[in-house]
Amino acid sequence: MKKSVIWAICLMTVCVIGISALQLFYSVRSFESEQKAFSRNANEAFRASVDSTFSIRTNQVVMQFRNWVSDTGFVKITCKVNPAYGTTVFTMKEVDPSKKGQTQISLSIEDFTEKVLSITPKARAVFIDHIVKMAKADLEKNYVFYYTQKLGDSLNEARFKTPIDTAIVRRELKRELSKRGISLDFTLNPKKDKPDSFKTENVNIEIKSNKMPRLVHATFSNADLFVFSQLKWAIFGSAILLLLPIFCFGYALRLLLSQEKLSKIKDDFINNMTHEIHTPLASIVVTAEALRKFDHDEQSRGHYLDIILHQSKRLDALSSEILDSARFEKNGVVSKKRFLVRPMLLEAVLGIDSVQVSVDSIPDDFWIVGNKELFERAIRNLLDNSLKYAVSDNVQIGLSAKIESKKLLISVSDNGQGIPNHEKSRIFDAFYRIPSQTHEVKGYGLGLHLVRQVVENHGGTISVKDNFPSGSIFETALPI
Repeated sequence: MKKSVIWAICLMTVCVIGISALQLFYSVRSFESEQKAFSRNANEAFRASVDSTFSIRTNQVVMQFRNWVSDTGFVKITCKVNPAYGTTVFTMKEVDPSKKGQTQISLSIEDFTEKVLSITPKARAVFIDHIVKMAKADLEKNYVFYYTQKLGDSLNEARFKTPIDTAIVRRELKRELSKRGISLDFTLNPKKDKPDSFKTENVNIEIKSNKMPRLVHATFSNADLFVFSQLKWAIFGSAILLLLPIFCFGYALRLLLSQEKLSKIKDDFINNMTHEIHTPLASIVVTAEALRKFDHDEQSRGHYLDIILHQSKRLDALSSEILDSARFEKNGVVSKKRFLVRPMLLEAVLGIDSVQVSVDSIPDDFWIVGNKELFERAIRNLLDNSLKYAVSDNVQIGLSAKIESKKLLISVSDNGQGIPNHEKSRIFDAFYRIPSQTHEVKGYGLGLHLVRQVVENHGGTISVKDNFPSGSIFETALPI
């Protein structure tokens, strides 16, 4: 491999590694940032859900308190005008007083400027709203004021006796998480936290401040997976940006290696062609000079002319094969007409010894549509190829044909050197020859390539497999 190609591969590799490292760094940092955002949002949602639960409890108690002070069977509300200040003074008194403690409370309302000698519906409503507002402000501070003994006891029991229901915390947490775009299942105070789970901070939900804290936390078992799903489009984009240069690198590398391969094939082809052309040309030149310089009888002259004719035919066959291959590469279409298969196969083996022909299953009148001359040349190429690589002291070449599954199957087998498995997919490439055999057998790597072109041009396929105990079998399948 050339140094320029090696340097290009090294530079592209460094670039791909650098881009991959940057994308990985960006993805990791994005994931960590999203993890922190999830932790922050989850903790904020949990604290907000606990606060909301306390507010719900406060509102429930306030509603009960309003019902109590509105119940005329529970308390009695009266009013009078204070002559010293000229303001209305409201009095709330228990209907059924407790045996001990405060039974009534009197107060004036700063915003209420009317002078009312006896309670009216409007004055009563103003007083109830005012006293409820005061009670709510105290409850929000987690404090109960005893307006009367009975009201204070009832308010204290409603506020502190029943503990906070975790079901409400769970419901409020779902709502708070939904507001923050988190749709993830969670568990409150699980018996055992999983190692890979996310745990919120502990929050106290004990109402009474003088009691031991009642700590609660939420656990999310698939937090990392959720965070990953939030980043899926960013990760997808990063993957595209990463795969794009890798694809370009692979494509460029393939082109470089392909060019390197083509360069090697070109060099091998030139070397082979130089030898293939030089040998018959040298023979023609030497024979022509011998005819020119020396006198020969008719028999010798005829012999020399036969040599010139034979070598000329070799050159003609070589040029024809190259031109046919180039024509297929350019056009890929040949003229086709009906021809009989069995006579074509028998003509293909004429002049080739040691070929066992088995075409009895093909009827004499069986025909296909195609180019007879090209088919015959393709069969001869396969037979010539088998002869080249056959064992010299025991040549066994077979040509068989049969009709099977609406296909014409033509096989050429030999007992030669065989073809390594890793080379079977390449032997049909133009100018390619198996490296270990290039010096043992002469050729220029176009014979099998032309065979494949002819077969594929007629809608067929060609394959090669091992022939046991040695050699190869080339099998063509043509639709009929």
